[in-house]
Amino acid sequence: MDGQPSIIGVQDHWVARGLGLFGLEKSSGPDLESTAKIRNLDRHEPDPALFTPPADYAIRDLNPGEPAQ
Repeated sequence: MDGQPSIIGVQDHWVARGLGLFGLEKSSGPDLESTAKIRNLDRHEPDPALFTPPADYAIRDLNPGEPAQ
């Protein structure tokens, strides 16, 4: 070796098994450090209105060759 320190990178993962997600992920190296974690998780069912199309939404069948509007 030439006296230079080894370059070492570290990654830690903490898994939230019930969610199938990484609950916490940390990465670090000589020039980088980052952390990502789940915060403010709400496990309740979302409001069904979020998945309701707007009242003026319409589905139209197009004929082949007809331009979309």
